[in-house]
Amino acid sequence: METTENENQPQDVRPAAHGTDELPPNGLDQKNTSEFGRPRHPKASDKVERGIQGIPSLCDGISGQPLRQADDPVAGQAKIDRILTEHYAESAKKELIKSRIKEKGQYTLLGQFSVRLDQSRDHYWADVPALGDNTVRVAPKILEQFGDVLLTSGAWGTMEIEYDGSYEIKGKKFPFYVRGFTPLQYTRLDIDDFVAKRPLFSDSEWVDLLIQSIGFNPMKFNHRVKMLMLLRLVAIR
Repeated sequence: METTENENQPQDVRPAAHGTDELPPNGLDQKNTSEFGRPRHPKASDKVERGIQGIPSLCDGISGQPLRQADDPVAGQAKIDRILTEHYAESAKKELIKSRIKEKGQYTLLGQFSVRLDQSRDHYWADVPALGDNTVRVAPKILEQFGDVLLTSGAWGTMEIEYDGSYEIKGKKFPFYVRGFTPLQYTRLDIDDFVAKRPLFSDSEWVDLLIQSIGFNPMKFNHRVKMLMLLRLVAIR
């Protein structure tokens, strides 16, 4: 069996870096954005990312959020930096954040939270480390959508938190209320959506999309190497 000269050449299998080595915008990116609404974005700036070391998935999660101007990396950079600057807070600033929620009536907070069932009160409570409070009320619709992950490992995302000083149980006030939640990473995969839109992509486009989705630049590999990379994703039973 003959092999081409390219196939005999060593392949660089390192993940594509964010910056000069990143894939340039192309037809596949535009189709991906059009059909799935999930364009590629730059990572948060080094300055912002250094401020949240130890939470690498946070920047990556924000980088995966759709933008109104998907083809403008500068706008993507600005949005990521703004979200982190305005809405991310460490637990050391919990009193400041609680004050902002109280004074404004509501506040969008970027962080982690989980949910537990308090069977003695027949009540679900959210634990929000950024507030230092594990008795935060949570909207039923959030439990319906993300209860499986929030009741187990918890999740990172943006929370819309309201303040209602009149809410109390047995004379104790519980003013904080998580009204809305948008996870940074998908907690439920809509397989049907991918299956329905698969015919819109050619075989080679779909392979390149899969390679790109795991952090590699498909333009740097031949077909054989791409197949080997995808084969490693198949679960062995």
